Amino acid sequence: MARKNYFEILKEQGFNSRKEINDIQVLLDESYHSLSLRRLIEEEFRNYKNRGSFIYFHHLEEAIKVEYDFHDDYLFGYTEMLLDIFKEIVIPEIETLTSQYIKTFLLQQHETIFHQIETFLAKSNHEILENGDGNLIIVEKHALANQASQIISDVSLKNAIRILEYNHFSNAGNIESKKQILLSLAGLLEPKREELNTALGELFKKSKGGNVLIISDLFEMFNKLHLRHNNNNQYISTENDQELEYWYDNVYNTILMVIVSEEQVGIHEEFREFKEIRN
Repeated sequence: MARKNYFEILKEQGFNSRKEINDIQVLLDESYHSLSLRRLIEEEFRNYKNRGSFIYFHHLEEAIKVEYDFHDDYLFGYTEMLLDIFKEIVIPEIETLTSQYIKTFLLQQHETIFHQIETFLAKSNHEILENGDGNLIIVEKHALANQASQIISDVSLKNAIRILEYNHFSNAGNIESKKQILLSLAGLLEPKREELNTALGELFKKSKGGNVLIISDLFEMFNKLHLRHNNNNQYISTENDQELEYWYDNVYNTILMVIVSEEQVGIHEEFREFKEIRN
């Protein structure tokens, strides 16, 4: 059997949320002259503005563990907590230390933890983003969502952020949160409905009534999938969360397709002009 190279070994390590949590906590506990990141956090924890009613850091850690049933969610929730604590109290406090040796050690520990976080997020196809409140959150990487968010950001930063937050790990199975995001995006697209029908006419097949099918279907989804209305004319029941989430995800992906496709119209026109110049 051929010996595996270093990069093959790294690739086959895979993603183990329990191991990642343990590694981070080991790094938090490592100390230099009895000072560790954990001790620093505990000592400054009452100055942490987002601590809620918790007095001690280890109590918040326990609450995070109880909150999330699955190891992946626990890892992501714990990581979001840690990123916020690092930003709010750890880095500012390290900068005030007079001992250069301790300061260097703690900064190195912080950098190592951040590297660990970036590595396991890459393995799990997630990334760190800043939401509208300035908080760092973990979302699933979604190239189409990122593209749609960038396009929309010039019009509505709030909705651009909501597009990305749809993929936040805590929204898996969270029907109400997904519904609210979709409703917000529906409100964004409603005033553009006629414009979208006109702009995308060349890219999508039109129905007998002259409307683009994907646009007609999208707004029918808004009206018939318990998003805008809760009457007896809906296609699905609110009692089946699995089916609801399945169709909410389909609505979300259709919204992204429409947003990105509208951008494609400009690319299409630019290319035609480019061809005319070249011919």
